[in-house]
Amino acid sequence: EVAVQYACLLVDLDVQLLRARIIKGIVAKAGAPSRVNMVNADFIAKQRGLRIQEEIVPDEIPDRLTTAAALRSISIQVEGGGSFTGAINQFGNMEIVGEVRDGQPYITKVGGYGLSFMLEGNIILSTVHDGPGLLAAVGEVLSKEDISITFVSLAHATEVKLSLVVIGMDTVPSPQCIQELQNAQCMQSCVHLQF
Repeated sequence: EVAVQYACLLVDLDVQLLRARIIKGIVAKAGAPSRVNMVNADFIAKQRGLRIQEEIVPDEIPDRLTTAAALRSISIQVEGGGSFTGAINQFGNMEIVGEVRDGQPYITKVGGYGLSFMLEGNIILSTVHDGPGLLAAVGEVLSKEDISITFVSLAHATEVKLSLVVIGMDTVPSPQCIQELQNAQCMQSCVHLQF
């Protein structure tokens, strides 16, 4: 079961695109070969047994909102989906928060880590022991498959001695590449997401 809460100025906001992106990410993580889009997302979710509970709550804080960007944030909790330890917050819940900027979905918080990245392409999320050589080690593994890094976002959590790194890639990494990244000494946990 997936619980999604949208905080927005417009309680009748159309969230179909965002729901489709969420479903696409979950289905891709499950290894399903389906191509998820706005038209078929709800059907594929039903077919896969995904129950999506959505709640739209009014947000009275219009600090940076316009009518063109009426959505402030999205909070997603996935029941039984806590295999990636970096997404677990201080209360033991899997937590992902995002927002829409210029019509594009961004993640702004994963677990206890505040950061920002767009939901697009191939992404590696990993909790790491941050230090010199981290990106060199990741780059070395990815270069074996001729994969280029498209962006990097790094977030530090004050409560723990781990950081969260988000790495964008231009190509889908093989399962062997993901395994090699997971085995890297600097990485604690690692997950590949495709949007």
